Amino acid sequence: MPKQDSGGYTASGEVPQAPPVQVAGERQLRAEVDGLIRHLNADVEWTRRIEALLRLEGLVRGGAAAVPGFLELLKTLQDPIVVQLLDRCERMPAHASYEIHWNLRHYSG
Repeated sequence: MPKQDSGGYTASGEVPQAPPVQVAGERQLRAEVDGLIRHLNADVEWTRRIEALLRLEGLVRGGAAAVPGFLELLKTLQDPIVVQLLDRCERMPAHASYEIHWNLRHYSG
């Protein structure tokens, strides 16, 4: 894995690729999403919020989109992700935008 700065970006300024995160079913996916919601709060340090966004990408990479109830759980992340887009820290909106783009491209295709 390329060397990362404190914001989770590689030394070349790229967003690191999230490793796949597999879940065994809807119960485990719900627990993962609940954890993401807790970490995607404006009061949480921005590096932790980037980790949460990468975890979301990892869930999709790991096949979570095939788990029953995925779309409903994804909807619960709408407000927390909007918080990231509204954050004044430069890296959070950029990373949140990247995650939205990545998830739309991979989930819809």
